Amino acid sequence: MCPLCLSRLEAGATHCPACGHALSGRFEDRAGLDPDRARVPPPELVYRVMGMHDVVEFLYSGHRVAEDLARAAERALRPLGEALAIFDFGTGCGRVLRWLVSKAPEADWHACDIDAEAVGWVDQNVGGVRAFPSDTLPPLPLEDASFDLITCYSVFTHLPEDYQDAWLAELRRVAKPGGVLLITVHGPTVFERGMSRGAYLRGRQEEFEAGRLVYWANDFWKDEFPDYYQTSYHHPDYVTRHWSRWLDIVDIVPAGAFPQHDVVIARRPVDG
Repeated sequence: MCPLCLSRLEAGATHCPACGHALSGRFEDRAGLDPDRARVPPPELVYRVMGMHDVVEFLYSGHRVAEDLARAAERALRPLGEALAIFDFGTGCGRVLRWLVSKAPEADWHACDIDAEAVGWVDQNVGGVRAFPSDTLPPLPLEDASFDLITCYSVFTHLPEDYQDAWLAELRRVAKPGGVLLITVHGPTVFERGMSRGAYLRGRQEEFEAGRLVYWANDFWKDEFPDYYQTSYHHPDYVTRHWSRWLDIVDIVPAGAFPQHDVVIARRPVDG
């Protein structure tokens, strides 16, 4: 599948015959992305994952994040292209997924999101992916120990602790023993940037630096999304201590995913 126009491709293709996209291409800036060649979701779906309607930014940011997650997978000694079954949790309208699928076209791909309209667009347009809507809390309609690799971009960045705990337990359930999970969070870089912009986070600096989760329920998204989906900030000490109830924390890559998300690299324990 071409990640730009989403056309079907022959095995071994190096360029998309429909739009000319070079399948090994890397976009160092936005200039190489022509929105007129791309198949993209309706503007309201783009806005719900970005807070803007910019199609070029939608494509560019998805590409950048996919590249960053692929590098994180390599750090976990599980190249993305070698995974047999991959689950993109919280896929939205496929901003990142469309680029990830092209890196592992032989994998058995699944994806979900609570936004039924967005994930419906993915199901209809992103080939080779079994996409389905999910509820706000577990369980998922998936078997235990199903996936070698789970990707999760910009979901735990928005959930309060009780929702996070429920989903960590559920993602552990559907990961294979030894399976890799790549989950992004707002770490110290994003927290410090937020402090420079307003008093609310400055008032919670001591709490954050003490290794506690900070949840801000009155931020940019307060008029767009419900109270259980606003903005969370994770200190690395919190992730290492709290998330280890469910997962082995392999590494935390500071600002490792575009634009400045930390990437938590975790595994489901082999013996549990």
